[in-house]
Amino acid sequence: MSIRNYPSGPRLYLDMDGVVADFGLAAKERGLHPQEYKLIPGAYANLLPIPGSVEGVNELLDLGFFIMLLTKIPSKNPYAASEKIMWLNKVLPRLNDFIIITPDKGCVGNSTDTLVDDHPEWANAHNFPGKIFQFGGEPSNKHGFVDGWPTLVALLRGEYD
Repeated sequence: MSIRNYPSGPRLYLDMDGVVADFGLAAKERGLHPQEYKLIPGAYANLLPIPGSVEGVNELLDLGFFIMLLTKIPSKNPYAASEKIMWLNKVLPRLNDFIIITPDKGCVGNSTDTLVDDHPEWANAHNFPGKIFQFGGEPSNKHGFVDGWPTLVALLRGEYD
């Protein structure tokens, strides 16, 4: 095992479900509420990417962004972690070594980092120490808001150029 050296900042953390992977669509297509669907074995294995996410992640990587996926798994689905890792290896293999699975997104990162999350009110993400952008959904007054991947890429390009 080798020692990894990560940049001290800025780092970009992306929530997986709802930002990169379309979990909501999968639940809807099966006629289930997301809270029900997340407990089913196989729920995370074959999600479709959010439109523009694969291209957006690859563009940001090509621009030199250091990206980590930051995701929570449901405690009552023992397959979720493996399925998320397999999905990542299949859909975004450039990030296959850059995934953090945690129940507490507020304990990750520092003040120079950015988190993009569709539900920053969940998993303690609202306590993330850096900048938070809410991805999609209804805009909140508490966080920056981005409505999709083209907006997110443009915003990040401008912010870090």
